[in-house]
Amino acid sequence: MRSHASLFVALLACAVLVGAAHAQSAYPNRPIRFIAPFPPGGSTDVLCRLLGSKLAEGLAQPVTVDNRPGASGNIGHEAAAKAAPDGYTILISSSSTLVNNVHLFKSLRYDPLGDFTPVSMVASAGQVLVVHPSVPAKSVSELIALAKAQPAKLNFGSGGKGIQSHISGEMFKSAVGIDIVHIPYKGTVQAVGDLVAGQVQLVFSDMVPRRAHHDRVGRARLRGRGVVGRDGAQGNPRRGREQVERGIRADHEASRRPGKIREPRHRHRVQHAPARDRDDQARYAQNGAGAESGRRGARVVRVGISAGAAAALLACTPVAAQSPDQYPSRPIRYIVASAPGGIADITPRVLGPRLSQALHQPVVIENRPAGGIVAGGETVAKAAPDGYTLLSATPQVAIVQSMVKDLAFDPRRDLAPIALVGLIPNVLVAGPRTPAKTLAELIELARRNPGKLNYSSTGAGTSVHLSAELLKYYAGVDIVHVPYRGAAAAMTALLAGDVDIMVDSVPPSLPHIRAGRVRALAVTSARRAPQLPEVPTMIESGYPDFEMNGWSGVVTTAGTPAGIIARLEAEIKKALSQPQVVAAYENAGLTVRFMGAAEFGKFWDAEIAKFALAIRHSGAVKE
Repeated sequence: MRSHASLFVALLACAVLVGAAHAQSAYPNRPIRFIAPFPPGGSTDVLCRLLGSKLAEGLAQPVTVDNRPGASGNIGHEAAAKAAPDGYTILISSSSTLVNNVHLFKSLRYDPLGDFTPVSMVASAGQVLVVHPSVPAKSVSELIALAKAQPAKLNFGSGGKGIQSHISGEMFKSAVGIDIVHIPYKGTVQAVGDLVAGQVQLVFSDMVPRRAHHDRVGRARLRGRGVVGRDGAQGNPRRGREQVERGIRADHEASRRPGKIREPRHRHRVQHAPARDRDDQARYAQNGAGAESGRRGARVVRVGISAGAAAALLACTPVAAQSPDQYPSRPIRYIVASAPGGIADITPRVLGPRLSQALHQPVVIENRPAGGIVAGGETVAKAAPDGYTLLSATPQVAIVQSMVKDLAFDPRRDLAPIALVGLIPNVLVAGPRTPAKTLAELIELARRNPGKLNYSSTGAGTSVHLSAELLKYYAGVDIVHVPYRGAAAAMTALLAGDVDIMVDSVPPSLPHIRAGRVRALAVTSARRAPQLPEVPTMIESGYPDFEMNGWSGVVTTAGTPAGIIARLEAEIKKALSQPQVVAAYENAGLTVRFMGAAEFGKFWDAEIAKFALAIRHSGAVKE
């Protein structure tokens, strides 16, 4: 068995590195930007931060790290290629992008050979094949035997289609003739995180993210199984500018000199690879874009395809091939239409491992923030109705129904409710410049000063924005909306006295309320919030029809068999009965309130009507 994949990392600058003007001036005289074309936490990012701090000392100028992940590194490389050729933009690149992407994408908006000037080779390293402890294999040979005995039952995570961890997996499959399912993530750190959680079984990982888990708890979390690299990989990886340039061009010329996969002699030891691979380009073209099938000798087709699209292809299997009794027989994809960290992301992070354990299949969480619920919801709406594609639902699935014209899908028609997980109350808070101590005093102040008061929000069309608009409608007052990009900016404006009031979720507002920096006037839930028992509800304050919350639920594609929805509903209900799950959600500010599919559907309909009223009043409609 022979395979050949490794990582080299080099410093590159824009072509024509320093112009004549800069050659005569004192360089550098302003901050330098390092572009890392991958997410924070991976090897490339770590190298940027280590090297940047030392360069800042030596050059006496700040060195900032600008993470530009996406499109298998192409976004960061394009940004660097288009920067001024003055030495103030430096790219940390790797074989994954400089060599692989020419064959993975039909066209690139930069020239890997012509648009950059090599500065220095920084490092080279192999990758480690790590497995979750639940996989009953103690060596590479046992793993291969297990995969051959159970074709398409094992899976491996990667940092995205076309990057090193994916290519290594495809080369491994091709070299030994096995069929394991590829599950792409947005970054190897996320893939290793889900490996630790047991949501995937194998990952070809860089040393940095893998050892963070291995060293912390010994061998209990992850087990190393093999190192992918070159024969006798030792020596000093640093190289000068001319050597880097020759190495990159040699990669593109692509001679064939395969290496091998071998057992590590020491589990905790990094086994380095040499700094140049002459056959990456041809080999990755053979094993890259067209290797998703995992069949030995599969035909290669050059396509430019995203990690999300690859996962969508994986998930789309005809319903007729899967009965409710057999469900699930493969990994389930759980889409989050927002960035990591919010309640839409926290819900599946807590629920996913419990569902995975109960259903005996990985539940793969995929963050798709670009386009928000419009893009994420459409992906689920157009997926096969087989229960293998779930969506983390928030009020946006009700808001978008009335707010966005000409949607490519109808959320209520094309998505099917499974379960409501819980509610998050909103709270109306007043800032230091506003004298009102109660909601009644605020309304009286607004009526005496029409159009003079204002309020901040996290953006037009959010539940907190529409909560404020609903208050304006019910109270008959004119308060000016000032949207901000995110809760932190909106709260900062309130604390600074730039705006008068704000409706916010309870969790982020709570520290400011308890510190006395803002005053809580009312909560928008039907009952008082457990965290603010002294604060009345809008209903108690004289608005009997006012109830509006943030919430989180689980939906899937409409047309999914009732038996599959019932199975998922039952397992979610069981998970939400576990004290540790309830505690995890309460710590995040979510009050668990389970509703099954039928009840959740009625709740969803009521939310659509409620938000539609606020949207009509505010005029917040997007084309």
